[in-house]
Amino acid sequence: MTGVALTGGGTGGHLYPLIAVADALRGLAPDLPITFVGSDSRLEATAVPAAGYPFVALPVVTVPRKPGLPMLHALGKLVQSFRLARTWLLTARPDVVIGAGGYISVPLVLAAATAGVPIVLLEQNADAGLATRGLARLATRVCVSFPETAEHLPRAVWTGNPLRNGFGRRERQPEQFGLDPQRPTLLIMGGSLGARRINAVATALAGKLLAETDWQVVHLSGEGGYADARAALVQHGVTSDRYQLLPYGTDMPGLLAATDLAIARAGATSVAELAVAGVPTIYIPYPGAGRHQEANARAAVTAGAARLLDEDGLDEHTLWAEISPLLRDQETRLAMASACATIAVPGAASTIAQQILTMLPARHHPSQSHPAAGTPQEGTSV
Repeated sequence: MTGVALTGGGTGGHLYPLIAVADALRGLAPDLPITFVGSDSRLEATAVPAAGYPFVALPVVTVPRKPGLPMLHALGKLVQSFRLARTWLLTARPDVVIGAGGYISVPLVLAAATAGVPIVLLEQNADAGLATRGLARLATRVCVSFPETAEHLPRAVWTGNPLRNGFGRRERQPEQFGLDPQRPTLLIMGGSLGARRINAVATALAGKLLAETDWQVVHLSGEGGYADARAALVQHGVTSDRYQLLPYGTDMPGLLAATDLAIARAGATSVAELAVAGVPTIYIPYPGAGRHQEANARAAVTAGAARLLDEDGLDEHTLWAEISPLLRDQETRLAMASACATIAVPGAASTIAQQILTMLPARHHPSQSHPAAGTPQEGTSV
């Protein structure tokens, strides 16, 4: 294929920055061949073909950190995935491999290193993940989302977190989401996979919030949490059309533009999207991610663009105590929204794409003409 191979996924936080970079590359060099390599059973297997890119599937599994039989089994699977990735790489011969961190990117990045193919890593989190820390010395460049991360990784450059097209400060159009333009909007979301604790607390608080304020709510529960969240709303007697429960948002840039306050996990991509959109946010970091999410939210909190709420002890009473002053204080919300501009990096995808183009042979540069890559195909397996 030559061109560029991108690898990573599992969650939207790893996958969507890759898609953003691919879109930026396609905009700068429309004929550049671009292929994604990822897990055959995770988000990327469906999201990448939907975005219009060829997808190559690998049987990748996460490696447990505790010794034992599961670790041995996973390491065996990793070796198998590495061999398959190397076979594909030597056949396709990409000019550059781009990895987004996480265990899914490991096989192809290792294969690229053994074959002498230049590697670019994307690190979304403020505290670099295990995969990035382990692979960074093999990379030609590591593009990081937070400036402090660059101090701890070799060949790192601060670019910001690449976001998909459309994210940024946009005209507010709540009507397209069935929202009342005369009411302020609270967005509740837990990331691409949802957040069970946030769902439970938010649905328990819903009745009080609707009764004591004029706010309307859009609650993105995640596919896996939708049924439980819907049942909880019924249990709590919440039937108002001012509370919209959805499994996910199909137009997140537009939804963020219609949002006056958000409650969210602090995945790096969510933090970047909310900052670029100028949305004041209460972050509830996922404790299972170690301190990654707390570190991601730190810059926004320090800048005055966000508040931080610990999940330990979180219930409807503690959440209400945190959000109710902000629901009633427009001046503070506007100040928080303005502070978002101090941490937002809206052009990250283009910056990264331009750096990748400098690593490619001249035939792939925008000023050169070369044969078209052809029509993207459906996912294949190796």
